[in-house]
Amino acid sequence: MQEELALEQKKEIKKDMNSLGKAIMLYTVSLFGVFIVISIGVSISIAMKYSNNEKLVEKMTEEVVNNLANNGWSYILSVVVGLIFIYIYRKNKLFTEDLTETNKKMDLKTFITMFVILMAPQFIAVILQVLLESGLNSIGFSIMGQIEEATSGSQTFSMFLYVAFVGPIIEEVVFRGAVLGSLKKYGKGFAIIISAVLFGIMHANLIQSIFAIIIGLVLGYVRTEYSIKWAILLHTINNLISEVMSYMSYGGNDFLETLISGGLSAFIFALSLLILNSKKEELKNYIKINKPVKKSCSYALTRFWILAFILLNTLIAIGGIEKI
Repeated sequence: MQEELALEQKKEIKKDMNSLGKAIMLYTVSLFGVFIVISIGVSISIAMKYSNNEKLVEKMTEEVVNNLANNGWSYILSVVVGLIFIYIYRKNKLFTEDLTETNKKMDLKTFITMFVILMAPQFIAVILQVLLESGLNSIGFSIMGQIEEATSGSQTFSMFLYVAFVGPIIEEVVFRGAVLGSLKKYGKGFAIIISAVLFGIMHANLIQSIFAIIIGLVLGYVRTEYSIKWAILLHTINNLISEVMSYMSYGGNDFLETLISGGLSAFIFALSLLILNSKKEELKNYIKINKPVKKSCSYALTRFWILAFILLNTLIAIGGIEKI
Protein backbone atom coordinates (compact mmCIF):
# COMPACT_ATOMS: atom_id res chain seq x y z
CA MET A 1 0.00 0.00 0.00
CA GLN A 2 1.18 3.50 -0.87
CA GLU A 3 2.33 5.31 2.28
CA GLU A 4 1.97 8.97 1.28
CA LEU A 5 0.64 11.12 -1.54
CA ALA A 6 2.99 11.77 -4.44
CA LEU A 7 3.31 15.32 -5.80
CA GLU A 8 1.29 14.52 -8.93
CA GLN A 9 -1.47 12.97 -6.81
CA LYS A 10 -1.61 16.10 -4.66
CA LYS A 11 -2.03 18.26 -7.75
CA GLU A 12 -4.79 16.02 -9.07
CA ILE A 13 -6.62 15.88 -5.73
CA LYS A 14 -6.31 19.66 -5.36
CA LYS A 15 -7.86 20.21 -8.79
CA ASP A 16 -10.63 17.65 -8.28
CA MET A 17 -11.52 18.78 -4.76
CA ASN A 18 -11.73 22.44 -5.77
CA SER A 19 -14.03 21.54 -8.68
CA LEU A 20 -16.14 19.44 -6.32
CA GLY A 21 -16.11 22.19 -3.70
CA LYS A 22 -17.49 24.74 -6.16
CA ALA A 23 -20.28 22.36 -7.18
CA ILE A 24 -21.45 21.50 -3.66
CA MET A 25 -21.04 25.15 -2.61
CA LEU A 26 -23.43 26.19 -5.38
CA TYR A 27 -25.73 23.31 -4.43
CA THR A 28 -25.78 24.47 -0.79
CA VAL A 29 -26.27 28.14 -1.68
CA SER A 30 -29.22 27.19 -3.90
CA LEU A 31 -30.89 25.41 -0.96
CA PHE A 32 -31.00 28.69 0.94
CA GLY A 33 -31.03 31.03 -2.05
CA VAL A 34 -34.30 29.86 -3.57
CA PHE A 35 -36.04 30.15 -0.20
CA ILE A 36 -34.64 33.66 0.34
CA VAL A 37 -35.60 34.82 -3.16
CA ILE A 38 -39.17 33.56 -2.73
CA SER A 39 -39.41 35.22 0.71
CA ILE A 40 -38.12 38.55 -0.60
CA GLY A 41 -40.41 38.41 -3.63
CA VAL A 42 -43.50 37.75 -1.53
CA SER A 43 -42.48 40.41 1.03
CA ILE A 44 -42.09 43.05 -1.70
CA SER A 45 -45.46 42.10 -3.16
CA ILE A 46 -47.14 42.48 0.25
CA ALA A 47 -45.36 45.79 0.93
CA MET A 48 -46.52 47.21 -2.41
CA LYS A 49 -50.10 46.06 -1.92
CA TYR A 50 -50.47 47.35 1.67
CA SER A 51 -47.99 50.23 1.59
CA ASN A 52 -50.23 52.39 3.77
CA ASN A 53 -50.33 49.90 6.66
CA GLU A 54 -46.86 49.17 8.01
CA LYS A 55 -47.99 46.95 10.90
CA LEU A 56 -50.12 44.78 8.61
CA VAL A 57 -47.22 44.41 6.16
CA GLU A 58 -44.91 43.33 9.00
CA LYS A 59 -47.43 40.81 10.35
CA MET A 60 -48.29 39.33 6.95
CA THR A 61 -44.63 39.07 5.93
CA GLU A 62 -43.79 37.20 9.14
CA GLU A 63 -46.67 34.78 8.56
CA VAL A 64 -45.63 34.16 4.95
CA VAL A 65 -42.01 33.43 5.91
CA ASN A 66 -43.16 31.03 8.65
CA ASN A 67 -45.49 29.28 6.22
CA LEU A 68 -42.70 28.97 3.65
CA ALA A 69 -40.50 27.32 6.29
CA ASN A 70 -43.12 24.55 6.56
CA ASN A 71 -43.81 24.41 2.83
CA GLY A 72 -42.07 21.44 1.25
CA TRP A 73 -42.58 22.72 -2.29
CA SER A 74 -40.05 25.52 -1.75
CA TYR A 75 -37.51 22.97 -0.50
CA ILE A 76 -38.23 20.66 -3.43
CA LEU A 77 -37.68 23.55 -5.83
CA SER A 78 -34.42 24.39 -4.02
CA VAL A 79 -32.91 20.91 -4.35
CA VAL A 80 -34.00 20.64 -7.99
CA VAL A 81 -32.21 23.93 -8.73
CA GLY A 82 -29.20 22.67 -6.76
CA LEU A 83 -29.19 19.47 -8.77
CA ILE A 84 -28.62 21.51 -11.93
CA PHE A 85 -25.20 22.56 -10.59
CA ILE A 86 -24.37 18.94 -9.76
CA TYR A 87 -25.27 17.90 -13.31
CA ILE A 88 -23.08 20.69 -14.74
CA TYR A 89 -20.24 19.35 -12.54
CA ARG A 90 -20.58 15.67 -13.53
CA LYS A 91 -22.33 16.08 -16.89
CA ASN A 92 -23.38 12.76 -18.47
CA LYS A 93 -21.27 10.76 -16.00
CA LEU A 94 -24.02 11.36 -13.45
CA PHE A 95 -26.35 9.12 -15.44
CA THR A 96 -23.91 6.85 -17.26
CA GLU A 97 -21.69 6.01 -14.26
CA ASP A 98 -22.66 7.49 -10.88
CA LEU A 99 -26.28 6.31 -10.83
CA THR A 100 -25.95 3.10 -12.84
CA GLU A 101 -22.93 1.28 -11.37
CA THR A 102 -23.83 -2.01 -9.69
CA ASN A 103 -21.61 -4.53 -7.92
CA LYS A 104 -22.64 -7.36 -5.60
CA LYS A 105 -26.24 -8.54 -5.46
CA MET A 106 -28.15 -7.42 -2.36
CA ASP A 107 -29.96 -10.16 -0.41
CA LEU A 108 -32.58 -9.77 2.31
CA LYS A 109 -30.24 -10.71 5.18
CA THR A 110 -27.65 -8.13 4.11
CA PHE A 111 -30.31 -5.46 3.61
CA ILE A 112 -31.71 -6.00 7.13
CA THR A 113 -28.17 -5.95 8.55
CA MET A 114 -27.41 -2.66 6.79
CA PHE A 115 -30.72 -1.22 7.97
CA VAL A 116 -30.02 -2.05 11.63
CA ILE A 117 -26.52 -0.55 11.42
CA LEU A 118 -27.92 2.54 9.68
CA MET A 119 -30.46 3.10 12.47
CA ALA A 120 -27.90 2.65 15.26
CA PRO A 121 -26.50 6.23 15.18
CA GLN A 122 -29.89 7.48 16.43
CA PHE A 123 -28.80 6.42 19.92
CA ILE A 124 -25.48 8.27 19.57
CA ALA A 125 -27.37 11.37 18.43
CA VAL A 126 -29.60 11.26 21.53
CA ILE A 127 -26.56 11.06 23.84
CA LEU A 128 -24.87 13.93 21.98
CA GLN A 129 -28.02 16.04 22.25
CA VAL A 130 -28.10 15.66 26.02
CA LEU A 131 -24.36 16.27 26.51
CA LEU A 132 -24.10 19.25 24.16
CA GLU A 133 -27.28 20.91 25.43
CA SER A 134 -26.19 20.45 29.06
CA GLY A 135 -22.74 21.83 28.31
CA LEU A 136 -24.11 24.88 26.50
CA ASN A 137 -26.75 25.46 29.20
CA SER A 138 -23.97 25.70 31.79
CA ILE A 139 -22.56 28.76 29.98
CA GLY A 140 -25.93 30.32 29.17
CA PHE A 141 -26.60 28.97 25.68
CA SER A 142 -28.84 26.36 24.04
CA ILE A 143 -29.17 24.38 20.79
CA MET A 144 -32.72 23.26 21.52
CA GLY A 145 -33.83 24.93 18.30
CA GLN A 146 -31.46 22.73 16.28
CA ILE A 147 -32.51 19.64 18.22
CA GLU A 148 -36.18 20.35 17.50
CA GLU A 149 -35.36 21.05 13.85
CA ALA A 150 -33.63 17.67 13.58
CA THR A 151 -36.26 15.63 15.45
CA SER A 152 -39.64 17.29 14.89
CA GLY A 153 -42.03 15.91 12.29
CA SER A 154 -43.30 17.70 9.19
CA GLN A 155 -46.22 20.08 9.67
CA THR A 156 -47.55 19.83 6.09
CA PHE A 157 -47.99 17.09 3.49
CA SER A 158 -45.55 18.81 1.12
CA MET A 159 -42.91 18.90 3.86
CA PHE A 160 -43.53 15.22 4.63
CA LEU A 161 -43.10 14.46 0.93
CA TYR A 162 -39.81 16.34 0.88
CA VAL A 163 -38.35 14.90 4.10
CA ALA A 164 -39.42 11.29 3.56
CA PHE A 165 -38.93 10.91 -0.18
CA VAL A 166 -37.59 13.78 -2.30
CA GLY A 167 -34.83 14.84 0.13
CA PRO A 168 -33.29 11.37 0.57
CA ILE A 169 -33.36 10.66 -3.17
CA ILE A 170 -31.71 13.96 -4.13
CA GLU A 171 -29.14 13.71 -1.32
CA GLU A 172 -28.15 10.22 -2.47
CA VAL A 173 -27.91 11.36 -6.09
CA VAL A 174 -25.62 14.20 -4.99
CA PHE A 175 -23.44 12.62 -2.29
CA ARG A 176 -23.42 8.88 -3.02
CA GLY A 177 -23.84 9.49 -6.73
CA ALA A 178 -21.90 12.52 -7.96
CA VAL A 179 -19.56 13.14 -5.00
CA LEU A 180 -18.60 9.54 -4.27
CA GLY A 181 -18.56 8.73 -7.98
CA SER A 182 -16.10 11.53 -8.73
CA LEU A 183 -13.76 10.41 -5.94
CA LYS A 184 -13.74 6.62 -6.33
CA LYS A 185 -10.64 6.77 -8.55
CA TYR A 186 -8.71 7.55 -5.34
CA GLY A 187 -9.97 4.37 -3.70
CA LYS A 188 -13.12 3.13 -1.98
CA GLY A 189 -12.11 4.22 1.51
CA PHE A 190 -11.20 7.74 0.40
CA ALA A 191 -14.44 8.17 -1.56
CA ILE A 192 -16.65 6.82 1.25
CA ILE A 193 -15.03 8.95 3.97
CA ILE A 194 -14.91 12.24 2.04
CA SER A 195 -18.48 11.90 0.71
CA ALA A 196 -19.74 11.09 4.24
CA VAL A 197 -17.97 14.08 5.81
CA LEU A 198 -19.27 16.49 3.16
CA PHE A 199 -22.76 15.00 3.51
CA GLY A 200 -22.69 15.60 7.25
CA ILE A 201 -21.35 19.14 6.98
CA MET A 202 -24.05 20.01 4.42
CA HIS A 203 -26.74 19.58 7.11
CA ALA A 204 -25.38 22.66 8.94
CA ASN A 205 -26.68 21.40 12.29
CA LEU A 206 -24.33 20.60 15.19
CA ILE A 207 -26.20 17.41 16.15
CA GLN A 208 -27.53 16.34 12.77
CA SER A 209 -24.15 16.77 11.06
CA ILE A 210 -22.41 14.24 13.32
CA PHE A 211 -25.29 11.80 12.87
CA ALA A 212 -25.24 12.33 9.09
CA ILE A 213 -21.50 11.65 8.82
CA ILE A 214 -21.95 8.26 10.50
CA ILE A 215 -24.90 7.18 8.34
CA GLY A 216 -23.04 8.60 5.34
CA LEU A 217 -20.30 6.01 5.94
CA VAL A 218 -22.89 3.21 5.96
CA LEU A 219 -24.69 4.49 2.86
CA GLY A 220 -21.35 5.03 1.11
CA TYR A 221 -20.41 1.41 1.78
CA VAL A 222 -23.77 0.20 0.46
CA ARG A 223 -23.45 2.31 -2.69
CA THR A 224 -19.85 1.16 -3.29
CA GLU A 225 -20.35 -2.55 -2.65
CA TYR A 226 -23.90 -2.94 -4.01
CA SER A 227 -25.57 -0.02 -5.82
CA ILE A 228 -26.97 3.43 -5.22
CA LYS A 229 -30.57 2.20 -5.45
CA TRP A 230 -30.10 0.33 -2.14
CA ALA A 231 -28.57 3.43 -0.52
CA ILE A 232 -31.58 5.45 -1.70
CA LEU A 233 -34.01 2.87 -0.32
CA LEU A 234 -32.26 2.67 3.07
CA HIS A 235 -32.07 6.46 3.37
CA THR A 236 -35.75 6.81 2.46
CA ILE A 237 -36.85 4.16 4.98
CA ASN A 238 -34.71 5.81 7.69
CA ASN A 239 -36.34 9.21 7.11
CA LEU A 240 -39.81 7.71 6.80
CA ILE A 241 -39.49 5.90 10.13
CA SER A 242 -38.21 9.09 11.81
CA GLU A 243 -41.21 10.99 10.43
CA VAL A 244 -43.72 8.36 11.59
CA MET A 245 -42.19 8.17 15.08
CA SER A 246 -42.34 11.96 15.43
CA TYR A 247 -46.13 11.82 14.99
CA MET A 248 -46.63 9.30 17.82
CA SER A 249 -48.05 11.17 20.81
CA TYR A 250 -47.85 8.41 23.45
CA GLY A 251 -50.97 9.93 25.01
CA GLY A 252 -49.08 13.15 25.72
CA ASN A 253 -46.87 11.30 28.21
CA ASP A 254 -43.31 12.65 27.74
CA PHE A 255 -41.81 10.04 30.06
CA LEU A 256 -43.42 7.20 28.09
CA GLU A 257 -42.20 8.74 24.83
CA THR A 258 -38.64 8.99 26.17
CA LEU A 259 -38.81 5.44 27.54
CA ILE A 260 -40.06 3.88 24.30
CA SER A 261 -38.00 5.88 21.80
CA GLY A 262 -34.87 5.77 23.97
CA GLY A 263 -35.29 2.07 24.71
CA LEU A 264 -35.78 1.26 21.03
CA SER A 265 -32.73 3.32 20.03
CA ALA A 266 -30.61 1.61 22.71
CA PHE A 267 -31.81 -1.85 21.59
CA ILE A 268 -30.97 -1.17 17.92
CA PHE A 269 -27.59 0.27 18.91
CA ALA A 270 -26.77 -2.82 21.01
CA LEU A 271 -27.93 -5.11 18.19
CA SER A 272 -25.73 -3.26 15.70
CA LEU A 273 -22.72 -3.67 18.01
CA LEU A 274 -23.36 -7.42 18.14
CA ILE A 275 -23.59 -7.55 14.35
CA LEU A 276 -20.38 -5.55 13.89
CA ASN A 277 -18.60 -7.70 16.48
CA SER A 278 -19.63 -10.88 14.63
CA LYS A 279 -18.17 -9.40 11.44
CA LYS A 280 -15.14 -7.71 12.99
CA GLU A 281 -12.61 -9.75 10.99
CA GLU A 282 -14.36 -8.93 7.71
CA LEU A 283 -14.57 -5.29 8.76
CA LYS A 284 -10.89 -5.10 9.75
CA ASN A 285 -9.89 -6.70 6.47
CA TYR A 286 -12.10 -4.32 4.47
CA ILE A 287 -10.63 -1.29 6.24
CA LYS A 288 -7.08 -2.60 5.73
CA ILE A 289 -7.60 -3.18 1.99
CA ASN A 290 -9.42 0.11 1.36
CA LYS A 291 -7.61 2.38 3.79
CA PRO A 292 -6.93 5.77 2.16
CA VAL A 293 -3.36 6.88 1.51
CA LYS A 294 -1.91 8.58 4.60
CA LYS A 295 -3.01 12.23 4.97
CA SER A 296 -5.00 12.09 1.72
CA CYS A 297 -8.33 12.79 3.45
CA SER A 298 -7.00 15.72 5.48
CA TYR A 299 -5.33 17.12 2.35
CA ALA A 300 -8.56 16.81 0.36
CA LEU A 301 -10.67 18.49 3.05
CA THR A 302 -8.36 21.49 3.31
CA ARG A 303 -8.59 22.66 -0.31
CA PHE A 304 -9.87 26.22 -0.77
CA TRP A 305 -13.41 25.56 -2.05
CA ILE A 306 -13.93 22.67 0.34
CA LEU A 307 -12.88 24.91 3.24
CA ALA A 308 -15.29 27.58 1.97
CA PHE A 309 -18.07 24.97 1.97
CA ILE A 310 -17.15 23.84 5.49
CA LEU A 311 -16.95 27.44 6.76
CA LEU A 312 -20.35 28.39 5.31
CA ASN A 313 -22.14 25.44 6.89
CA THR A 314 -20.26 25.80 10.18
CA LEU A 315 -21.33 29.44 10.47
CA ILE A 316 -24.94 28.44 9.79
CA ALA A 317 -24.69 25.72 12.46
CA ILE A 318 -23.14 28.10 15.01
CA GLY A 319 -25.88 30.60 14.19
CA GLY A 320 -28.34 28.05 15.58
CA ILE A 321 -26.89 28.41 19.08
CA GLU A 322 -29.19 30.64 21.11
CA LYS A 323 -28.64 32.59 24.31
CA ILE A 324 -30.91 31.46 27.14
